Amino acid sequence: MSGLVLLLAVFNTLVVRTSGNDLVGPGAMSTYSGGGGRRRPTSYVRVKDPAVGFFVAGSSEEGLNGLYGRTDKAPPGASASDVEISYRHLDTGWFMALRRQRTGDPEWVFVDPTGHERLVNSEYTLIPGSGQKWRHAPAKGKSGWFSRFGRRGNGDGGEGEKGGEGGDREGSKKPNTDETRVEASKAATTDTYHELPWQLIAIMGEDMLKQLAGHKRYHDGLVRAALNCKPPDPEPGFRGSLDLVPPPESVEAASTPDADVALEDGELEEAAAKYAAALAKLPRSEDEDERDGWTRAVLGLRRARALRKLRVLDDAARQIEEVRASHPRYAAMLFESALLWLDKGEPTAATEAFLDLACVDRSYGELREWLVRTRAREKRASIWDDEKRKIAAEKAGERRRLNLISLGATRFCVAWRQTGGCDPVNGAREPEKDLPCVEPVSAGSSGVCECAAPSTLLDLIESALAHSFAREHIDRSAAARVNATRASPMTCSHDGGVKCAVECEQAWRDGLQNVVEWTERLEAEARKTDYAADGAEEATGAMRTALDRMRRWERGEAVDDAVDANEDARANVLRDFLNRARSGSDALQQAASAATSSDGWSDHYAVLSLPSDFTESELRGSYRRISLRVHPDKPGGSMVDFQRVAEAYTVLSDDAKRASYDSGEDVPHKAVDGELTTVWDEVLEKHFPEIWGFKPFGDPYERKREYERRMGFSGDAQSRSAHDEL
Repeated sequence: MSGLVLLLAVFNTLVVRTSGNDLVGPGAMSTYSGGGGRRRPTSYVRVKDPAVGFFVAGSSEEGLNGLYGRTDKAPPGASASDVEISYRHLDTGWFMALRRQRTGDPEWVFVDPTGHERLVNSEYTLIPGSGQKWRHAPAKGKSGWFSRFGRRGNGDGGEGEKGGEGGDREGSKKPNTDETRVEASKAATTDTYHELPWQLIAIMGEDMLKQLAGHKRYHDGLVRAALNCKPPDPEPGFRGSLDLVPPPESVEAASTPDADVALEDGELEEAAAKYAAALAKLPRSEDEDERDGWTRAVLGLRRARALRKLRVLDDAARQIEEVRASHPRYAAMLFESALLWLDKGEPTAATEAFLDLACVDRSYGELREWLVRTRAREKRASIWDDEKRKIAAEKAGERRRLNLISLGATRFCVAWRQTGGCDPVNGAREPEKDLPCVEPVSAGSSGVCECAAPSTLLDLIESALAHSFAREHIDRSAAARVNATRASPMTCSHDGGVKCAVECEQAWRDGLQNVVEWTERLEAEARKTDYAADGAEEATGAMRTALDRMRRWERGEAVDDAVDANEDARANVLRDFLNRARSGSDALQQAASAATSSDGWSDHYAVLSLPSDFTESELRGSYRRISLRVHPDKPGGSMVDFQRVAEAYTVLSDDAKRASYDSGEDVPHKAVDGELTTVWDEVLEKHFPEIWGFKPFGDPYERKREYERRMGFSGDAQSRSAHDEL
């Protein structure tokens, strides 16, 4: 124990950075990251005592992975005096121990339930390192690895001290290669690094160990629930089979080569018709035997597939339900049912169908891949639904705001129109900040008051001023002072408080006064020549008409003989409201369309009306047909739709882009402790927990991949093999 006492004395003087009081990372001398990029808050603690347990992961030897708790028991074949510290796996019977040697420092070992040494780490520390810090142990003879006559921990696999090791008591030479390990089944993987513990976390507190054990039990419960799920039940009065696959004789009896060739060649209508004809030839009776029942199910499923690819989805659904009634656990039928839901644009229902298939056959070909594709489409549909709800809410808010503005309009004013950039004339419009006429404009806002007087009045005034007689006697720039439609343009340098209702009325009064003065001036000048001057009568008459129309509008009378002035003002406000609402809706819709295309939220399969398992010829044909239909030069065509069709084809026609799209790389991923997960991770963790495994500290292979990158996989056949496996 002298070595351990000395070690503890050293550790009492060291301050080790850890991820808290309960967890210590590999080697106990570096910051614990948990693996997988999950960084946790760190603090400083003194490591005075051995850990109460360890969490081990990343080894291809599944029994080695898991939680270990401190124990007084020695590994199989050893005594308490052989070890300084011992930890036992909470489930599998593996041991992790710091064992003594005859000479030299103790070393860490992993021991399997049969008592054979499997891995060795020569670090004499309270917290051993992970990954390549470990190596495979040499054989120890027939009586097991543990012996009071242990070898030195030099890692070279050479001979031990005199007297031999373990059961090598007759002086036989100790083998010096790893290829003679006791368990022959492990010989093939000797010298590989897959069995090494690539994640090794020290647990320093009893509470943390209990908490992790509870999480492990919960995970085990998820695994049991997934593996013991309830398969689809037959309907009452069921007469059929609960087998997963048809017998060979039924498959042979359902042989229809002509229909199969037609389906493969894309002659879908012909294939569906031939399958239907084959079904019609089968005798139907109450006491139909199992062979005939399966034959009918196989033909029915093939017809459903042809109908689905033909996009006759309702008929395909009826055919599948007929097969389901007699063979509810027919694996291929459940798979086809899921594809049908996908082609209908209902990925949530497709997920349920795939999970039914997983319940009856978890090893069905590409099942996990299809669940990932389905989940990715489900997430896109959810994102687009949220976006549509957001757009609808924005439209409703825009209509309510415009309605309030229209209700706040006065006889002389429509609304405050806000602009950006402190430029009331050329600044970008900010319609969401428009105000009713009766509300004060806030300080620092730029814009202009839009007034309600008909623009036809301004046209009459400008027409009168355009006469040559008027140009001689009235300054042409004076016309700019009369603006019946806009008033009080403001930059940002004002104190606020202005109300457009007041500003527009004042602008109207000033404009009316100007027209009165101009009319009087023109009449006075015309009388001097007894209206003989060129254009005097026309200019005077035009200005008098403009003044008369302005006074009639001010009194609420009809500006024109057939138009009531109040009606004209109200129509102007209503027209403004409708135009603004329409333009706002169009802008929102265009923004949504652009987002749908650029962010990949649209369903490319739905855009091209393709089955989920389309062929190359189906893709080309659908693209040609739909792109011609939505071409901008065609009636009813749209550039947005045309671009969306082109984008869908670009993605689905490229194998790499399609694989990325199907795996959901374009959709936002959830973050767990700052680590982004993929759709694949989500599906495995939720639906295949037995494959996903127990990962409380993130990715257990993070350091393994770093190690492989450093190795480069060059010149090492075993490393290349490992890379292929990964």
